[in-house]
Amino acid sequence: MAISAKTLTHIRVEGISPSASVWGASGTDAQATINTSGYITNADERNMRVGDTFYYTNSTTLEVIRFTVKAVNADGTVDLSDGTVVSTGANID
Repeated sequence: MAISAKTLTHIRVEGISPSASVWGASGTDAQATINTSGYITNADERNMRVGDTFYYTNSTTLEVIRFTVKAVNADGTVDLSDGTVVSTGANID
């Protein structure tokens, strides 16, 4: 499922513009689906920029994956980095 501007959350701005912003969303999509070009749509309308950070929380596995915006395309879609799992959601205690 693609993420549109309506489901994309702007978490915060790092410092004073034009510094990178942090974005987030959640759902059940796999990492390989998320880093496919065009997964985020209408990013240009939300002022998402190259270098911004995008966090995705998988609500089924509880994994949190961090991506970097590599390109904002002319059609408003975004190319993301491959992503790094920053939390597995596993309860090891």
